[in-house]
Amino acid sequence: MLKLQLNYERISKRKQLSGLLPGRLQLVGSPRYITARAVDVTSQGMGILSQDYLRTGDHLILTTKDHSVHLRVLYKKRDYLKSNRHRYGIVIADDHQSYDLITIFVDAGCLTLNQ
Repeated sequence: MLKLQLNYERISKRKQLSGLLPGRLQLVGSPRYITARAVDVTSQGMGILSQDYLRTGDHLILTTKDHSVHLRVLYKKRDYLKSNRHRYGIVIADDHQSYDLITIFVDAGCLTLNQ
């Protein structure tokens, strides 16, 4: 039996989420909002599942009660459970690197950190 072992280190630890976003997610230059479920988050990025079509490199804005964070779609891949849904990797845009997405999720009540 062949055993595959992956040896890699993530840049930062991911926090798993319940699915709620801390605000509205909108494609820049479009009036429509993205319907998505948050899967995981790091301080500089997050993973979402959505049926909305986004392209790698698309720019998004996450608007919360206190912040407007500019984001960029880093990658996309088909969701293995549903054929009409994609998983997207989204990172904070270069000009908004001072934001911490974990803090934004915690402040909005979308993530609880275990003490």
